[in-house]
This record gives sequence, structure tokens and C-alpha cells, in this order.
Amino acid sequence: MKELKKWFLLLATVVALTGLASCDMLDDSSDDSDSNDDGSDSSSLEVIGSWVDSWGYYTIITETNFGSYATDGTTMYYDADIVSYSNDAWNASETGEGDCGYMVIQFSDSTDYTIVRWENLETSDGETTMDYSEGYSFSDGYFSSEDAAISGATDSNGYFTYWSESVTKQ
Repeated sequence: MKELKKWFLLLATVVALTGLASCDMLDDSSDDSDSNDDGSDSSSLEVIGSWVDSWGYYTIITETNFGSYATDGTTMYYDADIVSYSNDAWNASETGEGDCGYMVIQFSDSTDYTIVRWENLETSDGETTMDYSEGYSFSDGYFSSEDAAISGATDSNGYFTYWSESVTKQ
């Protein structure tokens, strides 16, 4: 009987160790990916802040919200939820200049989606600047899903015609 208990204890230990070895907590391999399952970066959105563009319009970006305001900074043009983003590249395999990225936004008052892109994000002497563009096509409008926006809002489809230089508002 003692011999059977020893074998049972040994078998239970082997099963427990095998189970633990298959857990991610014992996995010492590193994953250098900067993306979450939804395609967004694992790091925080790098363009969070209050911005004023070259026309005097305001944009306020939080981790989850994109707001567009008139030149008075209080009259809201539109509000959108940030659905996903990338701090490392543009959507649809297109390439931006310098430090670039994009976010997918869904307008709060509709089911429409679009892409906001930025490039040349730079900080110098305490001031951060970027060039950005909100994807829109006068002929095709916006998109009905996140995936459609990611694949369809491209330069080649005419979605990024107008760019503005923006600077962080102090």
C-alpha cells in the first residue's frame, strides 16, 4: 500500500508540473509585438493631449475619445470613440513620415467609422507637433465598420487629401 501511495504521489506531481509548464506564467519567451489582440499598440496612445491646428481648430484626444472643436475651444463639432490605434504605422500598409500612426474612430452620434492619421510627431523645447488628417472622401463618405475603415480609408482611395500641422496646447 505504501508503494502505491508513493507512485500516486509521483504521478500527481508529474501531472501538476506538466500543467504548470503549459501555463503562460512559466513561459520565458519574449514577445516583442507592440500590438494587442485588437491591433492596437500595447503602449498608450502617443498623441493624447489638447492640440490646436494651423487653422486654429482644437482637437482633444484621450485614451478613449477624439473630440473636434471650433476655434473658441468650447464649441464641439463632433465627438468620437477611439476604437483601436497603432503608434507604429499607418493602416492598409501605407507609409507615413517620421513617427507616425493611426487611430480608428467611431462617431458618437452615428455608426460611422473613419481613420485619423498622424506623422512627423516630434517634441522640441517642450512643444510637441504633428501633421494629422481625418480620413474622409466626398464621394464615398465614411465606413460602416472598423475593418472597412482600416482597409478602405487610404491615400489611394482619396481619404487623406487635407493635412494640418497641430501643436500641443499649453
